[in-house]
Amino acid sequence: SADSSLAATRANTPKDNDKLWKQFIDEYSAVIKSEVLPSSKIKKGTYTLYIDCMIETDGSVTTSNIICIPENSYLVEQVKVRMMVNTPQLNPVLMSNGKPRKTLKKQVLTFVKDKD
Repeated sequence: SADSSLAATRANTPKDNDKLWKQFIDEYSAVIKSEVLPSSKIKKGTYTLYIDCMIETDGSVTTSNIICIPENSYLVEQVKVRMMVNTPQLNPVLMSNGKPRKTLKKQVLTFVKDKD
């Protein structure tokens, strides 16, 4: 019925976005840990990545910046090409008037490499 499709549209809340985003982060963090961290280009240690994304008005996600501390350009590049190209389609974030707006999303990831 038309009622149920309206309810489904209304159910697209930011909570759904949080769930979709968490699944994405969990899935691709595992990929980075198993496929990228073992590289000799990454020394033993703890790496924290600060990722700035933009949720566009259509719900697509673009990455605007990634900072890694301590700096590791290989890790940043791999997070870009293996992870951030696969960001999920999110629900547009709506203003109070119902129009979608661009929204900044920040993500912090920490990876620990125990041995060289």
